[in-house]
Parts: sequence; C-alpha cells; structure tokens
Amino acid sequence: LGKNSVQTAVEEWVQSYKEDRELALLDLISFFVQCCGCEGMVTAELYQSNEGKNVVHKMTEKFDQETGLYYKKFLAYPWILTIMWPEKLQSDFYPIVGPGPFWKRFRVNFCEFTELLVHQTHSSVLCDGHLMDTVIGMLSGLTNSAVYSLRHTSSLAAMKLLTALASVNQGICTGRRTAQRLYEIESITKLKGRHKYYMELLDQRRHQFQNKPVAIDNIICALFKRTFVPRYRDISSDIRVICMGELGCWVRLYPDLFLDNNYLKYIGWMLYDKDASVRMKCILALKALYEKRESAMKLGLFFYKFKKRILSMTQDRQPEITSECMQLLRLISEHYVGVFSAMEYVFLFQFVYAAYRPMATAAGELICKRLLAPPPHEGFFAQEPPDEFDRNLQNMKALIDFYLQGEFHRHVPYLVDGLWEAAPALVRNW
Repeated sequence: LGKNSVQTAVEEWVQSYKEDRELALLDLISFFVQCCGCEGMVTAELYQSNEGKNVVHKMTEKFDQETGLYYKKFLAYPWILTIMWPEKLQSDFYPIVGPGPFWKRFRVNFCEFTELLVHQTHSSVLCDGHLMDTVIGMLSGLTNSAVYSLRHTSSLAAMKLLTALASVNQGICTGRRTAQRLYEIESITKLKGRHKYYMELLDQRRHQFQNKPVAIDNIICALFKRTFVPRYRDISSDIRVICMGELGCWVRLYPDLFLDNNYLKYIGWMLYDKDASVRMKCILALKALYEKRESAMKLGLFFYKFKKRILSMTQDRQPEITSECMQLLRLISEHYVGVFSAMEYVFLFQFVYAAYRPMATAAGELICKRLLAPPPHEGFFAQEPPDEFDRNLQNMKALIDFYLQGEFHRHVPYLVDGLWEAAPALVRNW
C-alpha cells in the first residue's frame, strides 16, 4: 500500500464506523490481531455489567494440548474477546519483523495506519467514549500476552497511537492559545459591525477548544498507564527500544503534558538498561530536549537527579554511546552555569585523547566551549575584543597549560586530532 492507499483505508473505516459502530470496531480488532501474525479466530461476547469482579477471573491465556490451540480471553469494552490461534504462531516470523522490502513497507504502513486513525477521527468520533475505550482495552490485552508476536506488534501500535494523540493535542492546545490571544486583542478595540461578528467567531472557536484537550489527555493517560507502564521494562529489548524512542517523541511533540518529571523519570531509569540500544534511545531523547533552551530550562531537577549516571556513560562499553553522551554534556554545560565542578570538567576534557574519533571530537567541542572561549567583556566601557591573532594566542596558551597539566604528555597527535574539527583556526593555522 502507498500513502494514499492507507489514507483511503482509514477514511473508509471511519465512514463504516459512523454507519455501524460495533461491526467496524470488530473489523478493526480483527485487523490488529491479523497484523500480529495470528491466523486464528476472534470471537466477541458482550460484557455483562452484573458479572462484576468475576470478569477478571475470565481473563486467561492458555494452551489446549488436545486441540493444539492457544486461547486468550480479555476485556475490550463492551466485549469480552476470545482469540484462538495455532501453536505455530510461536515462530520467529510475523509481519512487522518480516525480512525483505515488502515486510519493511508493511511495518511503515502499519504505523502510518495507526497514526492516521487518530488524525482522521480527532475532530469527530475520537472522544465519543466508545472508540478509544475499545481500542485501549484491546491493546492492553494484547500487550500483556505471553506470546511475543502479539506483545511486540500491539506495543508498537500502542506507542504509535500515543505519538499521534500527543501530536494532535499539542496542535489543539496551540490553536486554543492562539484563539484566546486573538480574542483578547480584538476585545481591546471598540469597533462595531464587522468587529462584533468577528468576536463571535473567535468566541465560538475558543469554546470548540475548551474541553477537547482534557478529553484527549484522559485518553493519553489511560493508554500510557495500560500499555507503556507495563511494557517499558519488557524482557524484550526491542519493545523497550520502541517505548523509549516514542517517549522521546512525546516529550518533544507535547511538552505541555510530557515535559514533566512524572514522565521524564522513565528516561532516567532506562539510562541504566543493560541493552545498549535502549540506552542510546534515552541519550538521543535527552539530546533533542537540550538542543532547545525552552525545554532545557525545565530539566534542571531531572539532570541533578541523574547527573552521576550521565557522567558515567562517557565510559560506556559502546563507543557510539560515549560520543553521544559527550555531546549531551556539552549542551547541558551551555544552558546551566556552574553545573559541573572543576574536577568534573577535567574528567571530561581528558576524553579529547580518546582513540575513538567521534568521542575525541565531541570532547574537543566541549574544550572549545569551556576552556578556549574568550573571556566575556563586562560593563559599558569594556575594551575592544581582541583580534584573531591575540585570541588564538590566548587560546594556544590555555591549550598548552591544559596539555602540561594533564597526564598524557605523549599523546599530542590525539589532542590535535580531537580539536581539528572544533578549533580549525587554532590547530590548522598554528
């Protein structure tokens, strides 16, 4: 399927949902189950409210040796769903991990379908109290499965769904603030006629945005608690990578909600993960946040809580992580005054001698920012800034002092190589 085909499929499903809600939801559930590689049968029975707590005991997942089928029963309100599939589903192949360009494209289309489902319904049926309740119940049941293909595929769908919800709600919040600002500006003017009509339009627009962000926030929180929280520590590193990668997207897309220690703590905790790809996702997520001053200023408490761990990751077993971590620390040093002690800077500067060139270059950039930068000129009567020769002379003296005070007196080529990209005017024209 191409992008237009996925768009058409979503539009057709939304139309069918408006015509027959129950039938469309069952089709959607069957679609997600089949995308998990399950060729079995999905049956649904209406949930009876008088069952009360007994319904919990019906939520099972077991293997029937006589029939050779797996059974999974779980609640996706208003139904109790039962999925049956043959034992062969336990194999390593299922659609989103299939080899070759066809299955890679399938994964892209699957993610795109999930995201478009939100974008196509947010202005109509997304918050009808039925669609997302059923979808959340279905994904929650599948992500808790012991069968890896079900758990992996549904976790990917849930995380992509959260990404789309975060993107949509941030857009709504931005529109609400814009409408409120325009309304306040127009209310200051005392014009008549057309102005009154325009004020009524702005007021209607304000009220359109009034309750929707809260409703979508409730959906986000419910989906987050029922899918992300159980899965971010999954035994599979692939699922943990998906969770951390998408969490980084949510914080960037929807900082109004996610740029908060209640969500950032998961990134901090997973910096200790045993899998290098998970740790890398966490570092990259933090780098993206510290590249923007607005978000960096809200991360002070987070950094001081995980500062020791981030510093230690400059000695990670994976060299790619060490260089990304050094770049992160450079960004942090640019935003916070006095964030590192003199001893911590000495510790970081020594990595300019690293044999891994990206790490040495990243350390060289930190040296240029913190050690070789010209001193600031304060006051109204500050002297003229030094010319390029004087500035290079000052920096060369500082660099020689750094070299002599270090313990790597036989590693001059490493020092020059580390500064080659960061300070070309200094080391290439000495």
